[in-house]
Amino acid sequence: MIKKITISIPEELHLRLKEFKGYINISSSCAESLKNKIDEIDLCIQEAKKRFQILSTSEACKIAYEQGIHWAGYKASPTELAVVCNWVDNEKSTDLMELLYEKFEEIKKTMDGNSNVYEYIINSTFIDQRIFKNSMDFFHEDVEVALNFIDGARVIWGRVKKDVVSNLMAINDKEDKQK
Repeated sequence: MIKKITISIPEELHLRLKEFKGYINISSSCAESLKNKIDEIDLCIQEAKKRFQILSTSEACKIAYEQGIHWAGYKASPTELAVVCNWVDNEKSTDLMELLYEKFEEIKKTMDGNSNVYEYIINSTFIDQRIFKNSMDFFHEDVEVALNFIDGARVIWGRVKKDVVSNLMAINDKEDKQK
């Protein structure tokens, strides 16, 4: 639903705006500018909540999901992404994860050095640590946040999995032949 509002602008801007009549949609330009300003303020509020560790669980989960997508797309190594997206609970629960665990020392060390994928994520630098509660009283909430990070990462993994696994296996085969 669209609501009307009245705005006041300086006369100089009004005169300049007349020159562009028909080229600038005033309503949509004003709406976009107002939305951008509100979004900027919302980001500042979100940052303050992170710094003061007062995010709600749903806010932390939303941030974690977005960070999971960003991390998977821009920062994760192929093996890190494989671990985060395939290691479920305390086990090498997928055939792919078992295969990667057996073939890659880096993955084996990662999994053997952490009790579960949640610990791996919570203790990593993959995600903004300020969104975790980091106390035993809130551990279940931290796991929920970590799960949302995983879900975000899986958005990217789902699109690149086949090629990443193929490349990892080719690298592993090449290293095996050189030994």
